[in-house]
Amino acid sequence: MKTAKLIFVILIFFTGVAIGQKRDRNLMIKGVTVEREPDRTISVTGSAEILVTPDEVHVQLDIQEYWKEEFMKRKDFKHYKTKVSMADIEPKIYKVLDSIGIPQTMIVQEGFINSERLTTKELLITKRITVKAKDFAQADAIGRLIDRKGISSIAVTRLVNHKIREYRRQVKIEAVKAARDKARDMVECIGFRLGPVLSIRERSQNDMFVTNHLSNTILPQNEPQTKASKKIHLSYRVDAKFDILVDDIDSQAKL
Repeated sequence: MKTAKLIFVILIFFTGVAIGQKRDRNLMIKGVTVEREPDRTISVTGSAEILVTPDEVHVQLDIQEYWKEEFMKRKDFKHYKTKVSMADIEPKIYKVLDSIGIPQTMIVQEGFINSERLTTKELLITKRITVKAKDFAQADAIGRLIDRKGISSIAVTRLVNHKIREYRRQVKIEAVKAARDKARDMVECIGFRLGPVLSIRERSQNDMFVTNHLSNTILPQNEPQTKASKKIHLSYRVDAKFDILVDDIDSQAKL
């Protein structure tokens, strides 16, 4: 009778271990740790990038009063007497902008800056405006046609595409797909199958709107500009972790 009870207790103990292993691969039973099987996972990085054509190019102009004598040969500062005022310069600029198809509604007044060449002369006013060109052809026309005598600086400050959110979504999806495809190729080449995704982590999205390939100044016509320098560069990277599926015992031996 005692022998039967002992056998019954032993059977219950080992049955408990088997069930426990099914429920939890890392289970401690009465001081005995049952080790879980090693994780079969793969971690990869996926990236994607696209170049988007802008549908709006912001050109910043600093309009500055000047002396006519500045642009005359053999004239020193002491000869500067004839000032060309803002009232004379601005209408000419707006006329050029209108001629290339830029209406007043696409011109933003940024404000005035008083500047002084030397203390012996009166103040020369500088006014900053931003012109919203529809493309780079129009932006280049601004730099080519405007009289530079009344312009102290001209630069491209921003590229805009009004569907940029959709492009950002697209590049994110492509980055995740790239991670999945990379993981699948690596797993299948050694005879296994890719399982479900376990985690996806954004690695880099602070460069979603990068214009560092773009010169911030409108270049003369004899200066080369690449096509990429006139685009909005969107890039995205993710870290992804996937399960590795094992079909049979022979496959398990490979791992």
